Amino acid sequence: MNKPITFTQEYRIDTTMINFNQQLSLEMLLGLLEDTATEHASILGLDYNSMLEKGFFWVLIQQRLRLWQNPMWNETITLKTWVTKMTGIYATREYELFLGGKKIGECSLTCMILDSKTHRPKRMNKKTDQRLTHEIPQLDFKAEKIRLPDNLQKVRSLSVNISDLDMNNHVNNVRYTRWVLDTLSMDYHRNYSIVDYQINFSGETFLNDKIDCFCH
Repeated sequence: MNKPITFTQEYRIDTTMINFNQQLSLEMLLGLLEDTATEHASILGLDYNSMLEKGFFWVLIQQRLRLWQNPMWNETITLKTWVTKMTGIYATREYELFLGGKKIGECSLTCMILDSKTHRPKRMNKKTDQRLTHEIPQLDFKAEKIRLPDNLQKVRSLSVNISDLDMNNHVNNVRYTRWVLDTLSMDYHRNYSIVDYQINFSGETFLNDKIDCFCH
């Protein structure tokens, strides 16, 4: 059976997905992107359990999302995704986001393969390298390393709780987004919308780790 290079998934935005502005929250949107990638990976034979049986799993290390319209409560968002590169210890994936056939956003991300026992980078075998990909990126940008500005100010500290952990027993990537959004004031959330979101992950965090949040 041919494995689809491009995968499309639809989601109706219900009350559990929205913020106080009745918009699809950024945290939930990132979760939907993750879910779409998981479904596509499963079709390609690269689902979580299959990977774990081979002794490794994927982690997100870089992501950039551009959004020029906020999906609203009761609307249906369509996510289209494909893999652009899968070689060595890295894989890159891209997305297009649609509302009613209108393109409202794009996303690019890079993942790394870790050994399930050591949590160290692990190279893919040649068979995995030959999976179907677009090979050439379709978007005009990519997720890249973020250069932090000077004079960052500490806003708050927190501890990792059980509810922050995912099935890899580390903090799930979308949880960091919640922490960041919660450092911003209510006035900010009422008056501004996030149109360009970028995040890098340089390491894992685990239960009871202490986290400091900084703002510029």
